[in-house]
Amino acid sequence: MEREDIISSLKSIGLTEYESRVYVALIDLGKAKAKEISDVTSIAYPKVYSVLSDLKEKGFVEEELERPRSFRPVDPARAIRNFVEEKIALLRGEAERAVKALSARYEASSTGEGKTFIIQSRRGILTRLREVISKARKEILISAPHFEVLGIKALFLDLNSARRRGVEIRILTAPSTPNKEISRVMEIADVRIKDGLESYYVITDVGALLISGKPNDMRAIFIADELGIKPTREHFNYTWFEATPAAIHLGLEQAKRGIIILAGGMSKRMGKDKTLLPVKGVPMIKRVVDAALKVSSEVIVVVGGRKMVKELSNVLGGEVTITEDEERGWGPIMGIFSGCKKARAEYIAVVPCDAPFINPKVLMELFKRAEGHDAAIPRWPNGYLEPLHSVYRREAVLEVAHELIRKGSRSMLHLIEKLKDVVYVPVEELRLMDDKLLTFFNVNTPRDLLIAEATEIS
Repeated sequence: MEREDIISSLKSIGLTEYESRVYVALIDLGKAKAKEISDVTSIAYPKVYSVLSDLKEKGFVEEELERPRSFRPVDPARAIRNFVEEKIALLRGEAERAVKALSARYEASSTGEGKTFIIQSRRGILTRLREVISKARKEILISAPHFEVLGIKALFLDLNSARRRGVEIRILTAPSTPNKEISRVMEIADVRIKDGLESYYVITDVGALLISGKPNDMRAIFIADELGIKPTREHFNYTWFEATPAAIHLGLEQAKRGIIILAGGMSKRMGKDKTLLPVKGVPMIKRVVDAALKVSSEVIVVVGGRKMVKELSNVLGGEVTITEDEERGWGPIMGIFSGCKKARAEYIAVVPCDAPFINPKVLMELFKRAEGHDAAIPRWPNGYLEPLHSVYRREAVLEVAHELIRKGSRSMLHLIEKLKDVVYVPVEELRLMDDKLLTFFNVNTPRDLLIAEATEIS
């Protein structure tokens, strides 16, 4: 098995990308110091220590009592078996608590079938699925790592009928689902692919089915009240924003252009998070996303933490992908690096979340100027550059950003200097698309916010 396949397998059981890389490197080295591991994995030296600490806690690494500190791997058979067994035990405990709590609600229900009840057979589950799909009027959200478990083929006509009624249908599945099946379902639904997807459930505006067990021994909990459905809907939306559109996964969509929106800053000058602050009645991030979607179907929003992912999922449409900085505190360079790793496009535009008047025509012009080069960067007459309103060739900026982060550099100017072929675009030439150059207006302070509200836009 190749190294990347091994890392993928470790990630599938619950290790992070960094943890997987460090553990594999330590297996190869046998025993090593953090500096040696950093050199082999190209992971920043300070980061390696925190990764080793996490691996030690999870039972994959042991620390030698010597100075400087050195580490050795735990036998993979023992480490992986213990780690997986602990996860299974945890999941069983959570499942038992959920069943006990929901069973109590089921027993307490006194009207008809009640708002919550358990279905014990696959036939009963599929019957209930067809019923909730036929009654849906607004949305159908499906998480199905493998289509055959939920009988998606058998439900095709029901889903198609729902689509004809104007119901929004979104389906999450795993990369292992055959491409032919994904293509068929794309005819009636918006489909995204999520690596590591495990949960089976269906949510509609009339109820939700949470499904467990194997195809020949399935059980489900049906929930009809919105309060009970809410956590599962939030899980779906969170996963959806991290997933890859099926068209890109299948290579059906030409991913020439992509846009990364940086939303992981600290907003120190504003005094509070500015991502969702309204400008002319519309959240600032929503204004940026709407402009980006006029240019590309691949829009990636990079945020600083999981809490913001959840908050943005309630504001933005399902057409964007939301991901987190791989490591906080590095500034824009980490946002660009994290976004580029998630993107598929050949060229990516980088824009901030606090630029409410971004002009799609300016972005299109920068994409044209960047073609055949490593970057197209606007430059003011005084020499000031706009690296966060620029277009980059994804592979080039990914390579340079990775090298700078490995060396501990956070400088955007260093990133630009390292690119081999940069086109500098005089901002005056962009007035043809944006006569007031409002594309470059950033809301950093309360005063800027007042100016934005007072600004007239065509």
